[in-house]
Amino acid sequence: MLKFFKNLVKKVPKVQKEMTISLDEIPAFIEEHTNSAKKNEGSLTEFFDKLSSLFSHLKKHLKKLERAELRNKKIDKRMLNLMEGNRISYIKKGEIFVNSSKFPENITPETTADFIETYKENIDYFNKNTAKAFYVLKEFFGDNMKLLGQDLKQIDDLIGSLQKSVSNIPSHITNEINKKIQEINNITEKEKSIKEEIKRKEEELIIIKEETEKLDNLISVKKKSDAFLSVSSKTEEKDRCYDEIKEIQNSIVQRFSPVINPLRKLKHSLDEKIIDDYLKDPVSALKKDSDLKILIFLSSLKNKITNAEIQIKDKKRETTLQAIEQISEDYLKKVKSDLIELEKKKAELNSSIISNSTTREISEMTYKLDHLKDKSLRQEEEIVSLKKGLSRYDKIPLLKEIEKDLTHVTSIKVSLTF
Repeated sequence: MLKFFKNLVKKVPKVQKEMTISLDEIPAFIEEHTNSAKKNEGSLTEFFDKLSSLFSHLKKHLKKLERAELRNKKIDKRMLNLMEGNRISYIKKGEIFVNSSKFPENITPETTADFIETYKENIDYFNKNTAKAFYVLKEFFGDNMKLLGQDLKQIDDLIGSLQKSVSNIPSHITNEINKKIQEINNITEKEKSIKEEIKRKEEELIIIKEETEKLDNLISVKKKSDAFLSVSSKTEEKDRCYDEIKEIQNSIVQRFSPVINPLRKLKHSLDEKIIDDYLKDPVSALKKDSDLKILIFLSSLKNKITNAEIQIKDKKRETTLQAIEQISEDYLKKVKSDLIELEKKKAELNSSIISNSTTREISEMTYKLDHLKDKSLRQEEEIVSLKKGLSRYDKIPLLKEIEKDLTHVTSIKVSLTF
């Protein structure tokens, strides 16, 4: 037994020399430097033989517990029921634990590691679910429970020793190294893919910027042409028309603002659509009011306010009457005429500008230029994001782990290149 454990649990030899190798050279390096270490794998069969014996003892002692009789039979029925219930439960869970601890058909370091992991889950479940029953049964069958406890401890100790040694078995470590190498290869492929994507996007960005600069220069040249300068003066004139129109519109709204609420009261008594139009939009209503009928309603409103037929607070009464006076026929005719004339002029200028081919070309090129600038910005953001993503793929920790594993099994201080 002592010799078994000595073979199974070996100390790592001291490092004697140093070597630098590449990832591709690892398999040959392991093969060359671990031939003698592979003899440890034969110890696994010896381990499972011993473990099989211990599980047989455990099953045997579970059967003895099942047949065990109480020394003191003079206990009350309640205690007897408590004992019997816990005995049945403990034996059943013990049998389940034994049956679930199936040995691997092909004993290798890998299957042994899987077995240990399954065993740990099973023993944890068994211990948690039988702790109470074990305590109760100790009071009735002390000797039997002591034997079962010894069996479980011996099994657990043997499993613990194996767990320490299985990582020292080269083929097991080789598989772990291969997994890490595969992870590194995956990272390398991902890095390669991202770098190719960055290169492609940077090349596209150069083309986009060249197109942007070329288009920007072309627009500048177009804007210096006689055709565009002619249109430019018309555009400025159109803008002036727009400003004058807005000024007239604001003037109309301001004139009508103090009389809006009184007109609303007048509308209730007359129910005239023209009043409703002015209440909604004085500017549009004035353009449609060809006969300036609103003057009739304003005159009627003034009389009703004067005669107190429409009630308005004293502070607003004079203000409203003054506002009505300011909305004179001359004022309405002038602003209406000016408004119609300016809108007509603005429409003519706009039509002339739109029909100009240079203006259309510049408009189309400006739209394309804005699109290229947006595209350039998005491309730059994507490149920055991809470069930032590269930092997530770090191979160094995995390389350090592999170096440590190789040193562990070969006694050679290994440095990896990639």
